[in-house]
Amino acid sequence: MSKKIYYHINNSILKDIYPIDVGYEEHSLNVKPFRNNYPYYLLHYVVGGEGSIEIDEITHTFNRYSVFILPPNKEITYAPGNKKPWKYYWINFNGIETKKILNTLGITPENYYFKFKDKTLTPYFEKALNLPENDIERIYTVTASLLNIFARLKPNLTGEIRKDTLKSFETVFAYIQDNLYSRELSTGSVANHF
Repeated sequence: MSKKIYYHINNSILKDIYPIDVGYEEHSLNVKPFRNNYPYYLLHYVVGGEGSIEIDEITHTFNRYSVFILPPNKEITYAPGNKKPWKYYWINFNGIETKKILNTLGITPENYYFKFKDKTLTPYFEKALNLPENDIERIYTVTASLLNIFARLKPNLTGEIRKDTLKSFETVFAYIQDNLYSRELSTGSVANHF
């Protein structure tokens, strides 16, 4: 038996980059490998156990604190580990600027996975799963979590810690929180403000 928590995000506001759904899953030993093909990007963060994905006939194994971002429209096979199946969070996302944003992080079809030393990303996924009842708040909460995760991927990819980048995302997040109920709040207004 697997444990799964899942929320769909009904987004009609953001277009540049937007979350589609967010979730958490714990696989059991009896879960068989399964294939899928999604029309959006998939961000996974493994918080326990081990598992693997096969994409373009290449298999990668991931364990605790691994992150991987899979491109849309690819045949992907997921397989939980044999001894200790994985547990992971995910945020699926898309948008007209997604590819460009991922390129700024150095994420390509060949370079799409990261390894962290600790549970740095856990609070952002927990916040994304602790969704408010209000649809607008839900959209911005999960989007802010996604952007905060991106801010922490870049230093991990390059090996450098960019405190100015992290501070910038925290400032943007604070601005969104302060103006959450404003009718003028949009990705364009946030971009213009900063």
